[in-house]
Amino acid sequence: MNISRILPLAAAAALVAGPETSMKLAFEDTFKAKVLDEAKWSYDKTNVRLVQAKVGSETKQVVSLEIVSAGKPTLWRSSTLAPKFTAPLMYVEASIRMQQTKNRWAGMRLRTAEDKKNGAGELFFESRGEDNVRVWATVVNAQTGGAQRLIPDKSPVNLDGGAAYKKFNRYGLLWTEKAAKWYLNGREVFTLRRDFSKEPLNIHFFHHLPEGGVLREFPNPQLGPEPIQIEWVRAYVNK
Repeated sequence: MNISRILPLAAAAALVAGPETSMKLAFEDTFKAKVLDEAKWSYDKTNVRLVQAKVGSETKQVVSLEIVSAGKPTLWRSSTLAPKFTAPLMYVEASIRMQQTKNRWAGMRLRTAEDKKNGAGELFFESRGEDNVRVWATVVNAQTGGAQRLIPDKSPVNLDGGAAYKKFNRYGLLWTEKAAKWYLNGREVFTLRRDFSKEPLNIHFFHHLPEGGVLREFPNPQLGPEPIQIEWVRAYVNK
């Protein structure tokens, strides 16, 4: 597996309008209904639910991706949430509060359904707890016959020593024909320039466990680890 470097943008880059300002809103959910809309979402009802949470100075209803007991001490089950919406060359943004404790993987993914065509692949915002949110991509290269996993040497996402886990941050992924871009709170933080597939894309939110689902830090089936929570999700396409 080849690992390449993604160069960060200049730290002094000025704040600019996000890509959504020149695109058309194609999908949105602010989770204000009493239940998750099954016409919009695929999810497991046992570990994805709507809850009340503090968002800034307000209390709002958000969707919670939880780690639930698999019936034995230290054994747990992951959670996923995926909209029933696909489109090529999109920008997706979500307001997310990531998990703080380590040994789990959570975040947002944008990927092609077809994984063998040139330029197919996936983009990630991924949290591993303890202020460790990283960006990375996997992209298929037909010329070499394989996929490259592209990870920066150092994450551009600095979440102020843990305090940011108490609040929601806006994470955005942009997929175009010639580049992929990552946005944090409206600011472009990383870019990857290369050819990307024009195949339809899927959006995926996840909260995963180590292989086997064992979390020794949480032996009590009644006291699981904290969830990740999503305040809203929006997806934009070209006009």
